[in-house]
Amino acid sequence: MNLYKSLQLVVGLSLVLGSITVEAEMTSTTALEKSSELIELGRKLFNDPRLSGNQKIFCAQCHNLKLGGADPRGISPTVDGKPLRRNAPTVYNAVFNFRQTWDGHARTLKEQAAGVITNPLEMGGEWDSITQRLSDDPEMRSSFQKLFKTGISKEGITTAIAAFEETLVALDSPYDRYIAGDLGVLDQTELNGLELFHSLGCSSCHNGAHFGGNQFQHIAIFYQLGGDQDTTKVGTAGQFDISQMEPHKAHVLALSVGDQGRFEVTGEERDRLVFKVPSLRNVELTAPYFHNGSVTELETAVTEMAAHQLGVLLSPVQAAALVAFLKTLTSTSLKIEPLEGSP
Repeated sequence: MNLYKSLQLVVGLSLVLGSITVEAEMTSTTALEKSSELIELGRKLFNDPRLSGNQKIFCAQCHNLKLGGADPRGISPTVDGKPLRRNAPTVYNAVFNFRQTWDGHARTLKEQAAGVITNPLEMGGEWDSITQRLSDDPEMRSSFQKLFKTGISKEGITTAIAAFEETLVALDSPYDRYIAGDLGVLDQTELNGLELFHSLGCSSCHNGAHFGGNQFQHIAIFYQLGGDQDTTKVGTAGQFDISQMEPHKAHVLALSVGDQGRFEVTGEERDRLVFKVPSLRNVELTAPYFHNGSVTELETAVTEMAAHQLGVLLSPVQAAALVAFLKTLTSTSLKIEPLEGSP
């Protein structure tokens, strides 16, 4: 079976399984949650600074829909202007994640929205103050009464935001057209990258219809923290000396500074330095990379991941091919606008 046929089968199954998962989540919502009026209310709330304690911060600042749904600053600021610990992930296709947030503490989009709004470091809001401010707005009062038959509440706010975020789906990429049978849409370098993506083992974690977002994984599987790595692995040109991994050690250590990942949620030792594997769809648009936003270039991110997750030292040609493939996962519907003041 050739590469295209194999991928068509695998991705076809992934899409079917993915659709089952999404259908289960979406059908659990009510008809109300799917209404255009609720989605519009959610869009307004997504852009409303009245949800924050200082009334200056709103969801779209850290999840800029014109900039890939993420924060190009990497680490978003706290309510008092200091940097947070983690990189804001893209909100596009977040509905397909099996958990929200890097450590998975939020299971749903509603939980994620509620947590951010009241987190004292993120938006710093308090529900009593938020509902009062919104209740002073006649248009908001009218919308909530029409949709929920009640006054403005935490439940209504988070339901509306989640309903809006469920619409932020961007899947129409060149890769999707290739899988659908348009074999000429990818060039040879992109196809080489696709083959490397599977043969090197990238797809062992970044798998399924969304190339991730469906499991947790330990940072630095190959280059374990806290101990000497005394094994060798096949690299780009046969066996390499383990000393060649040394340049990557600094990045591995940087990923662990001040952040223990899912361990902070569960307290289980096995979850120390475990994070959700992000989806790679639209990854070209969501720099900087990693949970701490420590890498600004996609090629560098690919090279580092290969080294400390797979124990593979990529050649420049391999890295370029992988990046070329990853760019085929970019949705053609996402038009990225330049930052204000940029050329």
